[in-house]
Amino acid sequence: MGAGAMNELEEYLHKQSRMFLAALGFVLAVLLALADYLNPGIHLDFAYMIPIALVSWHAPRGVGVAMAGCSACMWFFTGKPPLDSLATSAINGVNFAMLLGGFVAFSLVVSALRHERAINRHLALYDRGSGACTRNFFSELASAEISRAQRYGRPFTLAFLNFRYGEGTPPNLGCRNEGAVLRKIARSIRANTRSCDVVGLQRDYEFVLMLPETDNCSADIVLRKLYDRLAELLRKNEWGLLVGVGAVTFLRPPETVEELLEKAERLATRVREGGIGKTVHEVCTTPSLYT
Repeated sequence: MGAGAMNELEEYLHKQSRMFLAALGFVLAVLLALADYLNPGIHLDFAYMIPIALVSWHAPRGVGVAMAGCSACMWFFTGKPPLDSLATSAINGVNFAMLLGGFVAFSLVVSALRHERAINRHLALYDRGSGACTRNFFSELASAEISRAQRYGRPFTLAFLNFRYGEGTPPNLGCRNEGAVLRKIARSIRANTRSCDVVGLQRDYEFVLMLPETDNCSADIVLRKLYDRLAELLRKNEWGLLVGVGAVTFLRPPETVEELLEKAERLATRVREGGIGKTVHEVCTTPSLYT
C-alpha cells in the first residue's frame, strides 16, 4: 500500500466517530480471538496490537486502554495460554498480567505519539505566540479562497493590520509580554470577525486578515468596527501601540496566491508609511494586479 493510500485511509478513519472506531477495534479483536481459538498451532498474541493501535490512535486515551484490556481478556479466554496444560493457575495469571501490562503500555505509547503529532501539526499551522495562521498555512487557505472566488465569481477582501508605537512613545511591553500582547490582539481580531474569516501573522505585530465573500460595502462596516475595537483594546491596556488597517476588496480575484500576497506586502508598506492610526481601503476590479 502506497503513501497516498495510507494517507487516504488515515483521513477516512479520522473522520469516523469514536464509537465506530471502538466497535471496529473490538470486532477485529474478536476475529483474532476466534482465529486463535480455532487454530491451536498458532499464537496471535502480538496481532492484538493491530486493533489496539487502531483505537488508541483515533480515539481518546481511555478508550485505547480499555481496548488493550479487552484484547488481553480475549487472549486469556481463548483457552490457549502459553505453556498450555503445564502452566499452573499462578503462572497463567502472571502471563496474563504481563500481557495486559504490555498491551496497556503499547496503547499509551501510541496515544502519546498521536498527541505529539497533533502538537507538531498545530505548531506548523498556527503561530505559537498569537495563535494566528502561519504564513505557509495562510498561503494555502488563500489559494483555496482564490479558486473558490474564481469558480463562483464572488468577491473577497484582504486586510492588513499593522501595530506600531506612536510617535514619541517608548516601547513598554517587555520581551516577556510580547507573546501575551499578540495573543490578546489575535483574540480580539477573531472575536470581531466571522468564524470563516482567516487571521494570519505576517511578522511581529503585523496581521493579515482574509474575509471571504465580502464586498467593499460590507468590508467597510467590518473593518470600521474592527478598527474601533482594536483601538479601544490598545488604549485600555496602555501598551503605547497604534493600529493601521489597509484593505483591498477583490471584485475579480487575482490569478495566483503570489499576486495576492504581493498585494498584502504593498498594503503593509502603505500602512507603515502613513496609514498608522487610520484605515485605508481600495477596490481591485482587474483579475491581475499587474495590469
